[in-house]
Amino acid sequence: MSYFPNVVFSSKDQSLQTVVPSSQLLDQSLHVVAPKMEFKGWSAQNHADSYLFMQRIVQAWKNSRFTNQYLIYGKINSNPFHWEMVPYQRCRTCIGRIVQQLRVLWRIVFGGVTLSEESRKIQAQSYKWLLNQSPEMIAPSGASNKSNDSFCNAETLARQWVITGKKVNALFNYAPIGFGGERLHFLVVPKEHRETFTDVTQEEYCESLELTAKLVDHFMEKRKIKNVYLLNKTGIDAGQTVKHWHLHVIFSTNTAQDFWGKMTVLKNILLGSSPMKKEDLARKVADLREELATLKT
Repeated sequence: MSYFPNVVFSSKDQSLQTVVPSSQLLDQSLHVVAPKMEFKGWSAQNHADSYLFMQRIVQAWKNSRFTNQYLIYGKINSNPFHWEMVPYQRCRTCIGRIVQQLRVLWRIVFGGVTLSEESRKIQAQSYKWLLNQSPEMIAPSGASNKSNDSFCNAETLARQWVITGKKVNALFNYAPIGFGGERLHFLVVPKEHRETFTDVTQEEYCESLELTAKLVDHFMEKRKIKNVYLLNKTGIDAGQTVKHWHLHVIFSTNTAQDFWGKMTVLKNILLGSSPMKKEDLARKVADLREELATLKT
């Protein structure tokens, strides 16, 4: 097993590491990575450890008042698979928010900002100091909460669910990313109201990733898939539009759809999303429920 330089911290067995990457989507971004391991190779323990790693980082960001808004992003066919934790800064204007989101989208498409080895070492040391100054993370209570957001709305769930698990549901997105062809865009959502990532329990997170892995395995086997994108957002400046944490699972089937998917994100940032027609959504959800009936956590 190879190890990455500029490690901030690792699991006891070194199978999972948090590192300052050589290329960042935004300043101070971190990677949570299992050396030489693709997404399919991540174990339940890797996902459980990654939850703790990411919770510890966002807690340190919050305690130091660096940020409480962030994107957690992964791309399935990257090798090794990693989560990039992207800290967003609070914006005073809508224009500033749009510019920051467009900057990240541009770098996802064309590559992030390359860091020198010296810069990576400085950031790694800064993070080690920051984490030493921050208390250990406080585990979410898991208490039942209620809200009037769309993912707590019974009608929304009845209209969009495709898989129901113990703690989470998988929904088909009513405004799927992409243009033309089959647009496979799912949202994995806790059944209880969890506004941000720090509200999500470890059990809910691990079930979300277990269900995501089953979706990925299924569609990789049944469709010709080019890429799979995983992302979740916390905070309006990071692009969170529903105050109920959810994990996007977005499949692209070819190069054209991959490109137009990113253009759809661009359009959504500038103009908002475009919902499917009700009858088209109902037909698609019914088909997916039948296809995915055997996939449960």
